[in-house]
Amino acid sequence: MKRTLWGGLVAILIAYLFVSWRLGFAIEKEINAPLELFKTRASPYVEVAANTYRRGFFVSEQDLTLELFHKFPGAPAALAASPAPIHIKIHNVIWHGPVCGLTCVGLARVRTHIDFGPELQASI
Repeated sequence: MKRTLWGGLVAILIAYLFVSWRLGFAIEKEINAPLELFKTRASPYVEVAANTYRRGFFVSEQDLTLELFHKFPGAPAALAASPAPIHIKIHNVIWHGPVCGLTCVGLARVRTHIDFGPELQASI
């Protein structure tokens, strides 16, 4: 009886770890699919400079860097004078799994932090 109980608990733990790990793959696919569409439609205005995704068992992180008005012929004179494009960095922390923390029951929870480049931060 005790052996069956321990075996069942170990099987549930392994299944939980596997489901959480596979959800990391599924979430990465769901994040990158619209990003590819975004790259084709917003190319003259916004360019994706960098996109990194670090997958973990329970927590994954994504760093996305966007460049505004990069090689844009109709940019305002103030932006055309500076050769450096405006950077916006987006950092996502994604908790995933059947239970994704103490405050979430579901597939995933995302916390996003946006960091504007120094040029844009000064004007805001």
